[in-house]
Amino acid sequence: MRGTVVPVIGGRQVGEEMHAKVLRPPYPVRRSPDVAAARSHSARWAHEIGILAAPESGFRVWDERDFSDFDFALFGALVHPSARGDLLNLVADWYVWGWYLDDLMLHRFKRPRDLLGAQAFLKRLSAFACGSPPRPANPAERGLADLWARTISNHPPAWRDRLGGRLPNLFDDALWEIDNLARGQVPEPVDYLQVRRAAGGALWAAQLVEHVLGLDLPADLMARQVFTRAADAFTDVVDLHNDLVSYRRETEYEQEVSNAVVVFRAHTGDGQTKAADAVERLLDSRLALFDRLITTDIPATLASEAVGADITSAVMRYLDGLKHWLAGDYQWHLETRRYHESSWRRSYRPPTARGIGTSATHPAWTPTTRVPGTDRPGQTTEPAQTRRAHRYLT
Repeated sequence: MRGTVVPVIGGRQVGEEMHAKVLRPPYPVRRSPDVAAARSHSARWAHEIGILAAPESGFRVWDERDFSDFDFALFGALVHPSARGDLLNLVADWYVWGWYLDDLMLHRFKRPRDLLGAQAFLKRLSAFACGSPPRPANPAERGLADLWARTISNHPPAWRDRLGGRLPNLFDDALWEIDNLARGQVPEPVDYLQVRRAAGGALWAAQLVEHVLGLDLPADLMARQVFTRAADAFTDVVDLHNDLVSYRRETEYEQEVSNAVVVFRAHTGDGQTKAADAVERLLDSRLALFDRLITTDIPATLASEAVGADITSAVMRYLDGLKHWLAGDYQWHLETRRYHESSWRRSYRPPTARGIGTSATHPAWTPTTRVPGTDRPGQTTEPAQTRRAHRYLT
């Protein structure tokens, strides 16, 4: 491994233009016919919760144009094409909240490298799904409290616990990213993929697929190796695809180092084009594996173990739901302006100091930042299992 770092001009990362290959949806695209109603609902909900009209200082990160450009109701309609009415409204609101939290973390905590402030904020937020919640005090808390109550009422405790357990994982991922930024540390490729699988948003999204389809899949069956391999492949496809299409936004606007192209580039010494090509090849390989598992290996496993017709039907509906989710995810990236340069350049806001533990004077990540225990910038030799032996959100 070599410690080549991403280019920096004037203390800021510079993301080069990605090559012209357009990533087309891997499966036929469908969309819910209720998308227009979901747009109206999600805009009203975002105003009521405070996402678009936050009275609290420091919590307004989008304006009306941002909200229209991002079109998260369309995302819900594409990734859950069978959802109608209130069900589509609910999942659209979940995606509004999830991306709002991502951008809020960027502005309040990532830019000032405020790990302690982020820990305090997210630990309190996790109580709304995993404990005795306090009274909501900001849009992120009001949104999660509302979504949680609307989602869990018709599910058994085990399903609720699984969904609740995934939210702290999402939060832990954000803290890991801030820690990498504060250290000037580019994750190792294997470590990066493992963390994103466990703590990225793909498994949370897969559970929303279950909710939309009204499924309660047997835990012992879903723990079989063939299913866990399919889940790993699904999450890799989601994350690697996002890393490719969001590369310039994440490197220039967000100054992020937790991106597969940045990771491959830093640890192979290759340029941006070769690193992006390597990520594309890995994405294609993981998508091919996912397709083989859900079309061949899982049906063969269900048949060989004489799984009942009802459970088999439920599993196959779920797998179809994951295919629709991937197709919709790809299509949404093609249709919206979330990752268009004109959108993120217009909405750039400089970092400001606020909150517990804030240290807005931390320098931006640059090639001269030295990582403890190394003699090279942007590189670490600390074993992946050591760095990931604990959770940040404790």
